[in-house]
Amino acid sequence: MLKIHELKLDTEFFDDVKLGKKNFEIRKNDRNFEVGDTLHLFASGSCCNYCDGVSYKRFYKGNCNGWSNVYKNEADCLKAKVLAIYSAEQINPDLDIVNSKNYVANLHVVFFLKDVSNVLKNYFQADKLPEEYVVMVIEVFE
Repeated sequence: MLKIHELKLDTEFFDDVKLGKKNFEIRKNDRNFEVGDTLHLFASGSCCNYCDGVSYKRFYKGNCNGWSNVYKNEADCLKAKVLAIYSAEQINPDLDIVNSKNYVANLHVVFFLKDVSNVLKNYFQADKLPEEYVVMVIEVFE
């Protein structure tokens, strides 16, 4: 049965997802995500020294670099459909190939894998997708 998952999305990635520059989410698969599920992605993260880094955020034109702490029902929210899901077992061999730069593949696939690899390295401090995580290809629809 298809589900709606309410998740926090770090403000570091919020605009890129909104603009379609980042079309995937890396998540621990503790919710049994399925193709066709809907993700409600709420802006969340630290915005300045006065924020707790856990609260939901809303964009505004004021101090605090454009973000303020708000309640969940006031936070910016993106709605996205899950188009595909890749487990660690499926994606890690391809990440090894792309990271070694010894590949002959469709450039869209290579760029996607490089983006996944960059998020893993910079956000998760990992070279491979942890076993309990999945990469979900998403499409924002609202």
